[in-house]
Amino acid sequence: MSLRLICGRTGTGKSEFCLEEIKNNLDGDKKIYIITPEQYSFTEEKKLISKMENGSTMQVEVLTFARMAYRLLNEVGGATKTNLSKAGKAMLIYDILEKNKKNLYFLGKSKQNVELIDTMLTELKKHKIHVQDLKDVKVKIENIYLQKKLEDIITIYEEYNKSIQGKYIEENDKLEILSSQLEKTNIFNDCIFYIDEFTGFTKQEYEIISKLIKIAYKVNITITTDNLDMGQNISQDLFYFNKQTADKLLYLAKSNNIECEKTVFLGNVYRFKNKELKHLEENIEKIPFEEYKEDVKNISIVIAKNPYEEVENIAKEIIKLVKKEGYRYKDIIVISKELDKYSALSKAIFNLYEIPMFIDEKKSLNQNLFAKYILALLEVFSSNWSYEAVKQFMNLKIMLEN
Repeated sequence: MSLRLICGRTGTGKSEFCLEEIKNNLDGDKKIYIITPEQYSFTEEKKLISKMENGSTMQVEVLTFARMAYRLLNEVGGATKTNLSKAGKAMLIYDILEKNKKNLYFLGKSKQNVELIDTMLTELKKHKIHVQDLKDVKVKIENIYLQKKLEDIITIYEEYNKSIQGKYIEENDKLEILSSQLEKTNIFNDCIFYIDEFTGFTKQEYEIISKLIKIAYKVNITITTDNLDMGQNISQDLFYFNKQTADKLLYLAKSNNIECEKTVFLGNVYRFKNKELKHLEENIEKIPFEEYKEDVKNISIVIAKNPYEEVENIAKEIIKLVKKEGYRYKDIIVISKELDKYSALSKAIFNLYEIPMFIDEKKSLNQNLFAKYILALLEVFSSNWSYEAVKQFMNLKIMLEN
């Protein structure tokens, strides 16, 4: 039983180091698990298969904490309870708001409040904050408005817990069960774990890791940081909170009398293919920063008068890259953090410049023509073949055929 941290800045190849080590240890008799956040699991599986080349991946498995919990529930019982989906949770919250509207001061039933409460309940459960904790805090608060807001939260939290108790199981409850039952099973005993791609851990996840290091053969955890020295000023240290995470993990191991292996530090940056980007990554949050002395060729800043001019400039640059420098359209990515603002504008301007494009955005089901067709067909039967429903269905059928 041991814990090892694998540290390095962004782009130093921490994930690659883990996969290479796994590849070299496939001859052993230990089962290997890679644990990632939910959004990285598919990418990690893809990288794993690519790394193994012709080798077998039967000994290695990519999991998330939620999948681990589901595996354990199948072993100890509890998997038969109905899983509460996001839509089911929203319906339950809406019902609670409706039934308790006379007892709530600020929170009425609206789409925004349902989403707000959904997020709030998730965070409360993730950080193991119980109803009684909120009641204890409320007694100490003098501000009457804050008191009333807390009363709303307490009311909803209590009603929510009563509604799902014994009937449903939600994502955060699974992690609670995983934490409490992990040491009582032997599913993950004597295995090797690589915990990768996390920026930090919730209280539930820390508890799971605390139990995991007691039963696993070895637990390896990647941390994005340049060192583990916490002596720097918090305002000047980009990796301060990551160092806190590392410090807490090492404390968990020592408090459980688990061996802490020598930390691996990866220094070479592989992600950035030019010196300018490497320098920018190292200095963008650094105080004081170091000035780049050479001519900058790979980074440019364009000041535009408005979003239209901004997108048009990008379109011209893409045409230049493709026609003069030999790039292909699929080699170029445009990144924006305000997709709603730039999506329609980009479609119009890129179409004008005959640039093919794909926008990675969520679309309403009602925007899909085939989905409209299916819904219209159902409407025909549910409305007993009303004229309006049949007409809408025929119009959509003609549009699909064309």
